[in-house]
Amino acid sequence: MNKYQSLACSLALRMDADRLAHTVNVAQEASSLGKHFDLSEYDCERLYLAGLLHDITKALSTDEQIRLAQTLSIPLTEDDLASPPVLHAITGAALAAQEYPTLIDPEILSAIRAHTTGKRDMTLFEKLIYLADYIEKGRRHTVCVKRREAFYEDLATTRDRIGTLNRHLLAIANDTAQHIAQTNRPLHPMTQELIRSLQKELNQ
Repeated sequence: MNKYQSLACSLALRMDADRLAHTVNVAQEASSLGKHFDLSEYDCERLYLAGLLHDITKALSTDEQIRLAQTLSIPLTEDDLASPPVLHAITGAALAAQEYPTLIDPEILSAIRAHTTGKRDMTLFEKLIYLADYIEKGRRHTVCVKRREAFYEDLATTRDRIGTLNRHLLAIANDTAQHIAQTNRPLHPMTQELIRSLQKELNQ
């Protein structure tokens, strides 16, 4: 979206070309998903913005993430520290709130915060950011490519778009859990809560 072109350009100072390409892809994917789910133009713009900002601290090392959290007075739990890949979501949301206060709102911040772990009782907006990060067109991991193909195939034929979305989100969360188990790291409690929450929604 042209109105955020200057913001996208400024992000090039925070990340390398590959990360910037991913960031723009997530923004575009999220906005497109919003249209598939009949969100307003305003909400699709908000999805685009959340996508642009979701990885603004991704380039920082674990030590830098921890120092930034301390600088921003963000408490990190033992579970956060045991899962370094989630730290950029925590610091990214806080930094976005500080640096772009006129552009963002609580739901955008929450979507950034939850884009890596997920959480229980996610809003549709938050779910679309979580999904977009996993299936954006630049992802080359086989599991991501297959998930993207399966999701859009199912979406094209279903009358229950929310149910379809939830089934694929649950599959993504389970894929994540399996991957983390292979690394011998603990699964973050927020992801555990996401899995239980999606199972509950699908069983209603």
